Amino acid sequence: MHSYDYPPEFFWRFLVIGYLLTIAIEAPILLVGLSRGHSLARRLFAGVWLTACTYPIVVLVLPLVVPPLFADPQTGEWAYLAVAETFAPAAECLLFSLLIKRNLSEAEPVVPDSTNALDHEDSEKTKMPLSENPYQASQEMSRAKVAGLSPQMSCATWQDYLAIIAANLASFLGGGWLIENVAWFKNLLANNV
Repeated sequence: MHSYDYPPEFFWRFLVIGYLLTIAIEAPILLVGLSRGHSLARRLFAGVWLTACTYPIVVLVLPLVVPPLFADPQTGEWAYLAVAETFAPAAECLLFSLLIKRNLSEAEPVVPDSTNALDHEDSEKTKMPLSENPYQASQEMSRAKVAGLSPQMSCATWQDYLAIIAANLASFLGGGWLIENVAWFKNLLANNV
Protein backbone atom coordinates (compact mmCIF):
# COMPACT_ATOMS: atom_id res chain seq x y z
CA MET A 1 0.00 0.00 0.00
CA HIS A 2 1.41 3.40 -1.00
CA SER A 3 0.98 6.70 0.80
CA TYR A 4 -1.61 7.97 -1.68
CA ASP A 5 -3.70 4.80 -1.10
CA TYR A 6 -4.32 5.64 2.58
CA PRO A 7 -7.45 7.53 3.65
CA PRO A 8 -6.98 11.07 5.04
CA GLU A 9 -7.77 9.86 8.57
CA PHE A 10 -4.58 7.79 8.54
CA PHE A 11 -2.40 10.85 7.95
CA TRP A 12 -4.07 12.84 10.74
CA ARG A 13 -3.71 9.92 13.16
CA PHE A 14 -0.10 9.46 12.09
CA LEU A 15 0.50 13.20 12.61
CA VAL A 16 -0.47 13.03 16.28
CA ILE A 17 1.18 9.69 17.09
CA GLY A 18 4.28 10.41 15.02
CA TYR A 19 4.71 13.91 16.46
CA LEU A 20 4.64 12.63 20.03
CA LEU A 21 7.05 9.82 19.17
CA THR A 22 9.33 12.22 17.29
CA ILE A 23 9.62 14.74 20.11
CA ALA A 24 10.16 11.88 22.58
CA ILE A 25 13.21 10.91 20.51
CA GLU A 26 14.45 14.34 19.35
CA ALA A 27 13.98 16.49 22.47
CA PRO A 28 16.50 14.60 24.65
CA ILE A 29 19.05 14.68 21.83
CA LEU A 30 18.61 18.44 21.39
CA LEU A 31 18.70 18.95 25.14
CA VAL A 32 22.13 17.32 25.28
CA GLY A 33 23.43 18.24 21.82
CA LEU A 34 22.62 21.94 21.43
CA SER A 35 25.38 24.32 22.51
CA ARG A 36 25.67 25.07 26.21
CA GLY A 37 25.32 28.77 25.37
CA HIS A 38 21.58 28.15 24.97
CA SER A 39 19.49 28.10 28.11
CA LEU A 40 17.79 24.89 29.20
CA ALA A 41 14.43 26.47 28.35
CA ARG A 42 15.59 27.28 24.81
CA ARG A 43 16.86 23.72 24.26
CA LEU A 44 13.57 22.23 25.50
CA PHE A 45 11.58 24.69 23.39
CA ALA A 46 13.62 23.72 20.32
CA GLY A 47 12.87 20.04 20.97
CA VAL A 48 9.14 20.69 20.68
CA TRP A 49 8.84 23.73 18.40
CA LEU A 50 11.15 22.70 15.53
CA THR A 51 9.27 19.44 15.01
CA ALA A 52 5.92 21.23 15.32
CA CYS A 53 6.92 23.44 12.40
CA THR A 54 8.18 20.74 10.03
CA TYR A 55 6.28 17.57 10.96
CA PRO A 56 2.91 18.55 9.45
CA ILE A 57 4.61 19.19 6.10
CA VAL A 58 6.49 15.88 6.28
CA VAL A 59 3.36 13.89 7.22
CA LEU A 60 0.46 15.67 5.54
CA VAL A 61 1.92 17.32 2.43
CA LEU A 62 4.99 15.50 1.14
CA PRO A 63 3.52 11.95 1.07
CA LEU A 64 0.77 13.16 -1.23
CA VAL A 65 2.93 15.38 -3.43
CA VAL A 66 6.24 13.56 -3.94
CA PRO A 67 5.36 9.88 -4.77
CA PRO A 68 2.84 10.68 -7.55
CA LEU A 69 5.56 12.63 -9.36
CA PHE A 70 7.21 9.31 -10.21
CA ALA A 71 5.77 6.64 -12.49
CA ASP A 72 7.14 3.80 -10.36
CA PRO A 73 5.48 3.76 -6.90
CA GLN A 74 8.58 2.23 -5.31
CA THR A 75 10.74 5.06 -6.66
CA GLY A 76 8.16 7.53 -5.40
CA GLU A 77 8.40 6.15 -1.86
CA TRP A 78 12.19 6.45 -1.89
CA ALA A 79 11.92 9.93 -3.34
CA TYR A 80 9.52 10.88 -0.54
CA LEU A 81 11.99 9.66 2.09
CA ALA A 82 14.84 11.54 0.44
CA VAL A 83 12.85 14.78 0.17
CA ALA A 84 11.27 14.56 3.63
CA GLU A 85 14.47 13.61 5.46
CA THR A 86 16.39 16.39 3.70
CA PHE A 87 13.66 18.99 4.17
CA ALA A 88 13.11 18.42 7.91
CA PRO A 89 16.67 18.98 9.21
CA ALA A 90 17.39 21.76 6.70
CA ALA A 91 14.21 23.63 7.62
CA GLU A 92 14.79 23.07 11.34
CA CYS A 93 18.36 24.43 11.12
CA LEU A 94 17.03 27.50 9.31
CA LEU A 95 14.22 27.98 11.84
CA PHE A 96 16.65 27.64 14.73
CA SER A 97 18.94 30.27 13.20
CA LEU A 98 16.01 32.62 12.69
CA LEU A 99 14.86 32.08 16.27
CA ILE A 100 18.30 33.04 17.60
CA LYS A 101 18.60 36.10 15.33
CA ARG A 102 15.07 37.26 16.16
CA ASN A 103 15.78 37.08 19.88
CA LEU A 104 18.99 39.03 19.42
CA SER A 105 17.36 41.76 17.33
CA GLU A 106 14.61 42.28 19.92
CA ALA A 107 17.08 42.80 22.76
CA GLU A 108 17.65 46.33 24.02
CA PRO A 109 21.07 47.81 23.20
CA VAL A 110 23.22 48.79 26.17
CA VAL A 111 25.52 51.82 26.12
CA PRO A 112 29.00 50.71 27.22
CA ASP A 113 30.48 52.03 30.45
CA SER A 114 33.35 54.52 30.46
CA THR A 115 36.06 51.86 30.60
CA ASN A 116 36.97 50.18 27.36
CA ALA A 117 36.87 46.45 28.11
CA LEU A 118 38.68 45.68 24.84
CA ASP A 119 41.82 47.44 26.21
CA HIS A 120 42.24 44.75 28.86
CA GLU A 121 43.54 41.52 27.34
CA ASP A 122 42.65 39.48 30.42
CA SER A 123 39.05 40.71 30.43
CA GLU A 124 36.32 38.08 30.00
CA LYS A 125 34.83 40.17 27.19
CA THR A 126 38.04 40.11 25.13
CA LYS A 127 38.37 36.34 24.96
CA MET A 128 36.22 36.34 21.83
CA PRO A 129 35.09 39.82 20.82
CA LEU A 130 32.09 39.85 18.53
CA SER A 131 33.03 43.13 16.90
CA GLU A 132 36.16 45.27 16.60
CA ASN A 133 34.16 48.37 17.56
CA PRO A 134 33.81 48.45 21.39
CA TYR A 135 30.31 49.96 21.24
CA GLN A 136 29.07 47.33 18.77
CA ALA A 137 30.70 44.53 20.80
CA SER A 138 28.93 45.77 23.92
CA GLN A 139 25.59 45.87 22.09
CA GLU A 140 26.06 42.37 20.69
CA MET A 141 27.03 40.96 24.07
CA SER A 142 24.04 42.55 25.79
CA ARG A 143 21.67 41.20 23.11
CA ALA A 144 23.19 37.74 23.51
CA LYS A 145 22.74 37.90 27.28
CA VAL A 146 19.08 38.98 26.98
CA ALA A 147 18.46 36.21 24.42
CA GLY A 148 19.78 33.57 26.83
CA LEU A 149 23.10 33.04 25.05
CA SER A 150 26.65 33.37 26.24
CA PRO A 151 28.35 36.54 24.94
CA GLN A 152 30.56 34.45 22.65
CA MET A 153 27.60 32.90 20.84
CA SER A 154 25.25 35.28 19.12
CA CYS A 155 24.03 32.86 16.47
CA ALA A 156 23.53 29.16 15.97
CA THR A 157 26.72 27.14 15.66
CA TRP A 158 27.74 24.06 13.74
CA GLN A 159 27.26 22.08 16.95
CA ASP A 160 23.61 23.20 16.98
CA TYR A 161 23.14 22.21 13.34
CA LEU A 162 24.76 18.82 13.90
CA ALA A 163 22.54 18.22 16.94
CA ILE A 164 19.44 19.03 14.89
CA ILE A 165 20.55 16.72 12.08
CA ALA A 166 21.40 13.93 14.56
CA ALA A 167 18.00 14.30 16.25
CA ASN A 168 16.23 14.04 12.90
CA LEU A 169 18.25 11.01 11.89
CA ALA A 170 17.54 9.32 15.24
CA SER A 171 13.80 9.95 14.95
CA PHE A 172 13.76 8.71 11.35
CA LEU A 173 15.65 5.51 12.15
CA GLY A 174 14.39 4.92 15.70
CA GLY A 175 10.82 6.08 15.14
CA GLY A 176 10.60 4.22 11.84
CA TRP A 177 11.87 1.05 13.45
CA LEU A 178 9.38 1.33 16.33
CA ILE A 179 6.45 1.91 13.98
CA GLU A 180 7.47 -1.00 11.76
CA ASN A 181 8.38 -3.50 14.49
CA VAL A 182 6.29 -2.77 17.59
CA ALA A 183 2.81 -4.25 17.35
CA TRP A 184 1.27 -1.52 19.52
CA PHE A 185 2.25 1.19 17.03
CA LYS A 186 1.15 -0.91 14.06
CA ASN A 187 -2.25 -1.55 15.63
CA LEU A 188 -2.69 2.07 16.60
CA LEU A 189 -1.96 3.29 13.09
CA ALA A 190 -3.84 0.47 11.36
CA ASN A 191 -7.07 1.28 13.21
CA ASN A 192 -9.72 1.76 10.51
CA VAL A 193 -7.25 1.84 7.62
